[in-house]
Amino acid sequence: MTNGPHEELLQLIEKAIKVENKAVELYKKTAKTVDNAAVRLLIDELGMDSAKHAKMYKTIEKVLKETPYSFRDFHVDKWTDKLVAKRDLGEHIEVEKHMIELIQEQIKVTEQPTVKAILEHILEDEKRHHRILMQVIGEL
Repeated sequence: MTNGPHEELLQLIEKAIKVENKAVELYKKTAKTVDNAAVRLLIDELGMDSAKHAKMYKTIEKVLKETPYSFRDFHVDKWTDKLVAKRDLGEHIEVEKHMIELIQEQIKVTEQPTVKAILEHILEDEKRHHRILMQVIGEL
């Protein structure tokens, strides 16, 4: 069975899923050998990112094989569902804004370089979360 115009991409995605899953296992193994808490945290995070990437690839695979998808498909069965989704996502956006402000304050008063690096990394994640939520709510 061919997958039409996406066949080559689907083959690459299948390989990527395997690589990401292998990375997860390698990061878990490595984390067990590290005594430094900050380094272990960063290795654990890399493993979680690889697991997340594998899940994202699986979603892309599903989208390419099955149903056309857009952010508009999120809770748009009824007009009221769309309003509820916007309200709920709006609450998440406010939480992300608050987290960004808190982390920025923590970074200002933190002198320990390792702690500051971790906080800066969390800040970048929170900013990315905020951008994603803004994009999704803009599509509803």
